[in-house]
Amino acid sequence: MNRVDEIILQLQKIVRTRGADLNDEIRVYDRRRFGYISINQFESLLASLGLRLMPQEHRAVQEMFVGANGMIDCKKFISAVENAHHPKPQREDCSTALLQLHQRISEENCTLKYLLRPYDRMNHGVISENDFLKAMGTIPAARIVARTFSDNGQIDINEVDEALNKLLSKPPEPTKTRPYSIFRTANQLIHRQIDYWSIFTDRDRHNIGKLDIPVFAQVLVSTGIPLTNEEIQEIVDYYRVDEKVNYVNFVEDVRKAGQTQKEVLELTKPVPPEPVLEDIIETLKTICKSRKIKLASLFEGCPPTISKYQFTHTLNNARLQISPKEIDFLAKLYEAEKDYIDYMMLVRKVDTPKMESTALSDADRTISKIRDFLQTKELILTPRFQKFDRELSGEFPVSLFNAVLSQFGCHLTEYEIETLRLKYPGHAIPFVRWHELDNEIEPDPSLFKPKPAPVTEEIDTKPHPVERIVPDELVNILINIQSECVRLKISLYDELRELDRNKCCYLAQYQVNSVMLRFFPQLKREDLDKLTQHYGARQFKYLDFCKDLDSCSMKLSSPLNAQNIGGGTFPEKQKEEENPDFVNLIRRMKAFCVKKYLPPDEIFRQKDTSCLGFVPMNRAQSCFNEVGFHVFPHEMKLLENIYRDSKFSERFVYAPLVRKLENLEMDGDTAKWILTPELAQNQINDHAHKVLCGIHEKLKVRRKKIANYFLGVPSGKMSVYNFNQRLNNLDIVIEPVEQQILLTKYKNDNGVDWELFVHDVETAQLM
Repeated sequence: MNRVDEIILQLQKIVRTRGADLNDEIRVYDRRRFGYISINQFESLLASLGLRLMPQEHRAVQEMFVGANGMIDCKKFISAVENAHHPKPQREDCSTALLQLHQRISEENCTLKYLLRPYDRMNHGVISENDFLKAMGTIPAARIVARTFSDNGQIDINEVDEALNKLLSKPPEPTKTRPYSIFRTANQLIHRQIDYWSIFTDRDRHNIGKLDIPVFAQVLVSTGIPLTNEEIQEIVDYYRVDEKVNYVNFVEDVRKAGQTQKEVLELTKPVPPEPVLEDIIETLKTICKSRKIKLASLFEGCPPTISKYQFTHTLNNARLQISPKEIDFLAKLYEAEKDYIDYMMLVRKVDTPKMESTALSDADRTISKIRDFLQTKELILTPRFQKFDRELSGEFPVSLFNAVLSQFGCHLTEYEIETLRLKYPGHAIPFVRWHELDNEIEPDPSLFKPKPAPVTEEIDTKPHPVERIVPDELVNILINIQSECVRLKISLYDELRELDRNKCCYLAQYQVNSVMLRFFPQLKREDLDKLTQHYGARQFKYLDFCKDLDSCSMKLSSPLNAQNIGGGTFPEKQKEEENPDFVNLIRRMKAFCVKKYLPPDEIFRQKDTSCLGFVPMNRAQSCFNEVGFHVFPHEMKLLENIYRDSKFSERFVYAPLVRKLENLEMDGDTAKWILTPELAQNQINDHAHKVLCGIHEKLKVRRKKIANYFLGVPSGKMSVYNFNQRLNNLDIVIEPVEQQILLTKYKNDNGVDWELFVHDVETAQLM
């Protein structure tokens, strides 16, 4: 747009603001209705309208409307003013906005046409600018794209989609190497504190983020930065887009260069060393000793904890030659509560004198004496010390250490023994840490004279696992016990281990008899005597007993023994468990447990306080009644047939039922639908009614009927595929969830009842 077009647009705005008619204004000067006025009259006309122009601007406007007779053509002037309009932005200028719009659509996981389709009510591929902004949201890029592609308030969806696909199909631009002149220019702009954003935006009258190449170069030169023509050309080539320069990227690079420069300066700053507590304590001790004062005298009359302000104020006023940073370090180190300091910890470290004792040096001489004696005698005392330390605590009384040395002729005085105890103290006064003491006194074995060792045969010392052999007379007994453990879902090792209070790995005979008779009442007395005779009568080794049980588990898993565990043969049980009534009962029971937050085993826990895994058969019905779960008589009979104990018909083994309920996964919504099917059906009907009303309203706007889309279909049922095809032919946006709701309501075993669907759509407002 040149300057003449801008003047005409300005003149059009003035005329519209005043509400004047340009023809009436011209008739004042064109009284004879020739259609031409002189140049002076034209200048007076512009002045009367309030338009002030420079002489060169007057000449440019006159040259545009002057006729062959040297006068101004009024018709041409009026037509130019009335038809003037702002230039439409170029499509290339909104490429950034289109990319941002594509990112917004990608987040929705859909396409542009799918997102704008609900607003295209007439299916013409054209929507209004306001509908486009509603669909795209409040992002600024949507307004730029709408303004670019708007034609009298209407936007062509195909045109926008074509421009977006064309932009995405463009090959990526080759990477450019940023020239060094950009960094030097950025440093100069930051150093001179130039508002580089404003100097570029003032020249960008159309707010497109780009400037002409001469304008961009003129702005760089106007900053006063010494740049050669080659450097300016390098900057222009790097940020050049078509025939313009993208100054927004240039300004962003300048800003990043400033941040990088600040980070480099912060990294190059010398970091002061952190205060060291030992150095501060030594400084305070030296100052207090030279002044012949104690640090506690500075805090005389203060409570045990003082505020941080009082602590720092006291140390600053005392002038103890410590820096404020070191004072803050001490305040953080000895902070007892928030903003309160325990100064007594610092006072104890500074005022407590260093104890100098000769006990440690005397202990070193005693250790050297013992080491020389053991090296002369070629003795190693470590095995003897290990015998004294029976509890493996690493400590024993120092008197035992003296007794061992006295046996070999090394006698120690009481003072020497006390110095050793002070250097290696134990948890109590008479004890000494013998590991550390032994490491100090043990001589080097390499100094001993080598003795010829007798030649002996090599013995294989590798541990070999001993295979346990179970007597044949105990195999059947152990298999029966293991089968009962599996059937009752108990761990015999845990039961026996609980009775072993001292954890000695053996039990008394009466304890074993009580456990066996409690869980295995069918076990014969002679079988129990065989077990106690083999594993120990007075000390029953239950670890060996449990290991033999595990070795018999392989025999227990054979098909011959599997029939004695459950209650009926396996094919019969599996056939009963596949019964639809049983499956529905299990689902209802699981839904009840999920809704009540009730573990499945809590249903039978009140009748089975010992956690044996079974309840009496006559009490199984009451277990369900107590928790509030209703079981029908035929369902209870089915449960009794499946979980009845094969050996004891009066027992109801509930452990397999509990495991089946625990393994079944179910969420809260599914549980609610199973327990209340009426509520689930009502929800489906409500959702289906909303979908039917929406279809009815959209067809009513189009003045069409739903029956027209099902013409030629035979009465009765139709397949799900054909029904979905008919719904797609409606050209109405139906979500997959809504489509599934319709199928749930109108689908049965034979197909979809399309006649009922058509009737419900036509009478949706009356339902």
